[in-house]
Amino acid sequence: MTPRSVSAKAATIPLGTVQPDSKARLKDQFHEVACFKHLSPRTEGTYWEWVVRYLQFHKARAGDWLHPRDLGRQALLPVGWGTFPA
Repeated sequence: MTPRSVSAKAATIPLGTVQPDSKARLKDQFHEVACFKHLSPRTEGTYWEWVVRYLQFHKARAGDWLHPRDLGRQALLPVGWGTFPA
């Protein structure tokens, strides 16, 4: 039997094994997943700040708040990249 390398923490567990409450606020969903992945409170706070800046950027572009599920694939590209490669 060949030895398997195991990554640190539970971050390697597939996200499909946790289903955050879809009726909860986005921050509560984020907190639930961060707890599942055993992120430290400081890391969770930093990641949440990134999420807020990301949403504020897209609010400025669209003129209104958009939920991440409504942003679509193009929102993941850096500005000026055009489209995903085929």
